[in-house]
Amino acid sequence: MQGLLLRKYGAQAVLDFPLFEPDGVDFTTNATFASGDLKVMKDEGAEVNATNLPVDEGMGYSLTVTATEMQAARIVLYVVDQTNPKAWLDRALVIETYGHASAMHAFDLSAATPSVDLSSQAQQDVADAVLDEATSAHQTAGTVGAEVHLAKAMLANKRIHTISTGVDVIKDDDGLSTLRTMTPTDGGSDTINVEPS
Repeated sequence: MQGLLLRKYGAQAVLDFPLFEPDGVDFTTNATFASGDLKVMKDEGAEVNATNLPVDEGMGYSLTVTATEMQAARIVLYVVDQTNPKAWLDRALVIETYGHASAMHAFDLSAATPSVDLSSQAQQDVADAVLDEATSAHQTAGTVGAEVHLAKAMLANKRIHTISTGVDVIKDDDGLSTLRTMTPTDGGSDTINVEPS
Protein backbone atom coordinates (compact mmCIF):
# COMPACT_ATOMS: atom_id res chain seq x y z
CA MET A 1 0.00 0.00 0.00
CA GLN A 2 1.41 3.36 -0.96
CA GLY A 3 0.50 7.04 -0.57
CA LEU A 4 1.89 10.19 -2.24
CA LEU A 5 2.51 13.21 -0.01
CA LEU A 6 3.77 16.75 -0.67
CA ARG A 7 6.03 18.33 1.93
CA LYS A 8 8.50 21.24 2.00
CA TYR A 9 12.11 20.48 1.15
CA GLY A 10 14.46 20.48 4.14
CA ALA A 11 11.72 21.15 6.69
CA GLN A 12 10.81 18.70 9.47
CA ALA A 13 7.46 17.08 8.67
CA VAL A 14 4.94 15.01 10.60
CA LEU A 15 3.18 12.30 8.60
CA ASP A 16 -0.02 10.55 9.68
CA PHE A 17 -0.82 7.10 8.32
CA PRO A 18 -2.77 3.93 9.18
CA LEU A 19 -1.50 0.35 9.19
CA PHE A 20 -3.56 -2.73 8.36
CA GLU A 21 -3.69 -6.16 9.92
CA PRO A 22 -2.01 -8.88 7.82
CA ASP A 23 -5.45 -9.96 6.51
CA GLY A 24 -5.90 -6.44 5.07
CA VAL A 25 -9.35 -5.98 6.67
CA ASP A 26 -8.90 -4.04 9.92
CA PHE A 27 -6.55 -1.32 11.09
CA THR A 28 -3.65 -2.40 13.27
CA THR A 29 -4.08 -0.26 16.38
CA ASN A 30 -1.47 -1.73 18.70
CA ALA A 31 1.71 -1.92 16.64
CA THR A 32 5.05 -1.66 18.39
CA PHE A 33 8.10 -0.55 16.44
CA ALA A 34 11.75 -1.49 16.64
CA SER A 35 14.90 -0.30 14.90
CA GLY A 36 14.82 -1.47 11.30
CA ASP A 37 11.02 -1.36 11.01
CA LEU A 38 11.25 2.01 9.28
CA LYS A 39 13.66 2.70 6.41
CA VAL A 40 14.23 5.92 4.49
CA MET A 41 15.35 6.15 0.86
CA LYS A 42 16.27 9.57 -0.54
CA ASP A 43 16.35 10.08 -4.31
CA GLU A 44 16.79 6.36 -4.99
CA GLY A 45 19.83 6.22 -2.72
CA ALA A 46 20.67 3.66 -0.04
CA GLU A 47 17.90 2.64 2.38
CA VAL A 48 18.82 3.56 5.96
CA ASN A 49 17.04 3.33 9.30
CA ALA A 50 14.80 6.33 9.96
CA THR A 51 15.86 8.68 12.76
CA ASN A 52 12.47 8.39 14.52
CA LEU A 53 9.97 5.59 15.00
CA PRO A 54 6.21 6.08 14.57
CA VAL A 55 4.03 7.16 17.48
CA ASP A 56 0.73 5.39 18.19
CA GLU A 57 -2.11 7.91 17.81
CA GLY A 58 -5.00 5.48 18.43
CA MET A 59 -6.46 4.41 15.08
CA GLY A 60 -3.27 5.34 13.22
CA TYR A 61 0.32 6.47 13.65
CA SER A 62 2.38 9.61 13.21
CA LEU A 63 6.00 9.88 12.19
CA THR A 64 8.31 12.88 12.51
CA VAL A 65 10.64 13.02 9.50
CA THR A 66 13.70 15.14 10.29
CA ALA A 67 14.78 18.19 8.28
CA THR A 68 17.85 16.27 7.09
CA GLU A 69 15.72 13.34 5.91
CA MET A 70 13.59 15.86 3.98
CA GLN A 71 16.57 17.09 1.92
CA ALA A 72 15.74 15.24 -1.28
CA ALA A 73 13.42 15.59 -4.24
CA ARG A 74 11.75 12.24 -3.55
CA ILE A 75 11.71 10.38 -0.25
CA VAL A 76 10.29 6.88 0.26
CA LEU A 77 9.55 5.60 3.75
CA TYR A 78 9.15 1.83 4.13
CA VAL A 79 7.20 0.65 7.20
CA VAL A 80 7.97 -3.08 7.40
CA ASP A 81 7.49 -5.29 10.48
CA GLN A 82 10.63 -7.34 11.08
CA THR A 83 8.90 -9.95 13.26
CA ASN A 84 7.58 -13.32 12.07
CA PRO A 85 4.66 -13.50 11.72
CA LYS A 86 4.17 -9.87 10.73
CA ALA A 87 1.92 -7.70 12.89
CA TRP A 88 0.90 -5.44 9.97
CA LEU A 89 0.97 -5.25 6.18
CA ASP A 90 4.03 -3.59 4.67
CA ARG A 91 3.48 0.09 3.92
CA ALA A 92 5.33 2.65 1.78
CA LEU A 93 4.90 6.40 2.01
CA VAL A 94 6.18 8.46 -0.92
CA ILE A 95 7.00 12.13 -0.38
CA GLU A 96 7.65 14.66 -3.14
CA THR A 97 9.23 17.88 -1.88
CA TYR A 98 8.64 21.48 -2.95
CA GLY A 99 10.01 24.96 -2.32
CA HIS A 100 13.69 24.51 -3.22
CA ALA A 101 15.83 24.30 -6.34
CA SER A 102 16.71 20.70 -5.45
CA ALA A 103 13.11 19.72 -4.65
CA MET A 104 10.83 17.74 -6.94
CA HIS A 105 8.77 20.93 -7.34
CA ALA A 106 10.81 24.15 -7.04
CA PHE A 107 7.71 26.33 -6.61
CA ASP A 108 7.04 27.01 -2.90
CA LEU A 109 3.45 25.96 -2.23
CA SER A 110 3.58 27.29 1.34
CA ALA A 111 4.55 30.87 0.41
CA ALA A 112 1.84 33.44 1.10
CA THR A 113 3.24 35.52 -1.76
CA PRO A 114 4.81 33.40 -4.50
CA SER A 115 8.24 34.60 -5.60
CA VAL A 116 9.08 35.08 -9.25
CA ASP A 117 12.46 34.06 -10.62
CA LEU A 118 13.98 37.23 -12.08
CA SER A 119 17.41 35.74 -12.65
CA SER A 120 19.13 36.45 -15.95
CA GLN A 121 18.40 32.87 -17.06
CA ALA A 122 14.67 33.28 -16.36
CA GLN A 123 14.67 36.64 -18.14
CA GLN A 124 16.45 35.06 -21.10
CA ASP A 125 13.81 32.31 -21.25
CA VAL A 126 11.02 34.91 -21.26
CA ALA A 127 12.80 36.98 -23.90
CA ASP A 128 13.28 33.90 -26.07
CA ALA A 129 9.61 32.97 -25.74
CA VAL A 130 8.52 36.49 -26.74
CA LEU A 131 10.95 36.90 -29.61
CA ASP A 132 10.26 33.44 -31.01
CA GLU A 133 6.48 34.00 -31.01
CA ALA A 134 4.92 34.33 -34.48
CA THR A 135 3.69 37.88 -35.12
CA SER A 136 0.85 36.49 -37.21
CA ALA A 137 -0.76 35.25 -34.00
CA HIS A 138 -0.87 38.75 -32.48
CA GLN A 139 -2.53 41.20 -34.84
CA THR A 140 -5.32 42.75 -32.77
CA ALA A 141 -5.61 46.38 -33.87
CA GLY A 142 -3.75 48.80 -31.65
CA THR A 143 -1.53 46.21 -29.98
CA VAL A 144 2.26 46.04 -29.97
CA GLY A 145 2.06 42.75 -31.84
CA ALA A 146 0.06 44.36 -34.67
CA GLU A 147 2.56 47.21 -34.95
CA VAL A 148 5.54 44.84 -35.01
CA HIS A 149 3.80 42.83 -37.73
CA LEU A 150 3.19 46.02 -39.75
CA ALA A 151 6.79 47.19 -39.36
CA LYS A 152 8.03 43.83 -40.65
CA ALA A 153 5.53 43.96 -43.52
CA MET A 154 6.64 47.46 -44.54
CA LEU A 155 10.23 46.25 -44.79
CA ALA A 156 9.77 42.82 -46.32
CA ASN A 157 6.33 42.38 -47.88
CA LYS A 158 4.97 43.25 -51.28
CA ARG A 159 4.22 46.95 -51.78
CA ILE A 160 2.16 48.34 -54.68
CA HIS A 161 2.75 51.99 -55.61
CA THR A 162 0.27 53.77 -57.88
CA ILE A 163 2.18 56.51 -59.70
CA SER A 164 -0.85 58.63 -60.61
CA THR A 165 -2.04 58.93 -57.02
CA GLY A 166 1.16 58.27 -55.12
CA VAL A 167 -0.69 55.74 -52.96
CA ASP A 168 1.27 52.82 -51.52
CA VAL A 169 -0.53 49.60 -50.62
CA ILE A 170 1.34 47.31 -48.22
CA LYS A 171 0.34 43.68 -48.53
CA ASP A 172 0.09 41.17 -45.70
CA ASP A 173 2.23 38.01 -45.53
CA ASP A 174 -0.07 36.22 -47.97
CA GLY A 175 0.77 38.79 -50.67
CA LEU A 176 -2.95 39.38 -51.34
CA SER A 177 -4.56 41.01 -48.32
CA THR A 178 -4.07 44.73 -47.84
CA LEU A 179 -2.43 45.41 -44.51
CA ARG A 180 -2.07 49.19 -44.75
CA THR A 181 -2.54 51.96 -47.32
CA MET A 182 -0.22 54.99 -47.30
CA THR A 183 -1.95 58.01 -48.87
CA PRO A 184 -0.12 61.25 -49.86
CA THR A 185 -1.80 64.59 -49.05
CA ASP A 186 -0.85 68.20 -49.68
CA GLY A 187 1.04 69.37 -46.64
CA GLY A 188 1.34 72.94 -47.89
CA SER A 189 4.53 74.96 -48.46
CA ASP A 190 5.64 72.55 -51.17
CA THR A 191 5.47 69.50 -48.90
CA ILE A 192 3.56 66.24 -49.17
CA ASN A 193 2.43 64.29 -46.14
CA VAL A 194 2.23 60.49 -46.51
CA GLU A 195 -0.14 59.13 -43.90
CA PRO A 196 -1.53 55.66 -43.23
CA SER A 197 -5.19 55.31 -44.03
